[in-house]
Amino acid sequence: MAIFRSASGEGGTEVVLAAGNPYGSRTLVVERDEDSSVAYLCSPDGTVHGAVWLANHRPAPAVVDLARINAGRPPLMPRSGTLHPDGRRPLGQLSPLWFEEGDGVALYEDDELLAVIPGWAT
Repeated sequence: MAIFRSASGEGGTEVVLAAGNPYGSRTLVVERDEDSSVAYLCSPDGTVHGAVWLANHRPAPAVVDLARINAGRPPLMPRSGTLHPDGRRPLGQLSPLWFEEGDGVALYEDDELLAVIPGWAT
């Protein structure tokens, strides 16, 4: 499993949300850079148990940019896979809603469902 990056801002990536579940067994980490935002579901040792792309903040590429992903940067969704091919504004107010077991989470932006990372996604 991959290990999520620290909040050091290395490579222009910043952590915009880090929220633990009530049991201390998982943390939701939302990262963004100038191009995109991604959420990771992590264990206390930093192991990623699930991830979801959230948004492009610039125009979408025609195809997946593997060099970006291999460099450990948040991915950009290709043009055919996004409702906002020209990019969208940075994310608004984010809030997590943890599953009862604490192994999955729903992420809301300004009170609207943005994404879900189920516990079985690992």
